[in-house]
Amino acid sequence: MAYETGNPPHLSGDQPVSAPRTWKYNSTHVQAVVGTSDHISNGQDIGMSPGDTVIAVESTLGTYKTSMHSVTVVAATYTSLTTGLLVSSAS
Repeated sequence: MAYETGNPPHLSGDQPVSAPRTWKYNSTHVQAVVGTSDHISNGQDIGMSPGDTVIAVESTLGTYKTSMHSVTVVAATYTSLTTGLLVSSAS
């Protein structure tokens, strides 16, 4: 399943512009897909920066998995994230 720009990561609450920020991303994409260099295609457009954190919540058929990723590179057509760390897995 491809990334949809209509479902981008969202900032978690009010955050400073000049410091690393935390984003939340809800989707059906698994941790390994979110943590690739070409999954999020509009990170620059939505304001992501290197050093930001992405909390990804994968939801599939009533099962939820949460992983944390760091933004490493933001370019015009791609955003690179670390492979991430699985934080929680519950059904």
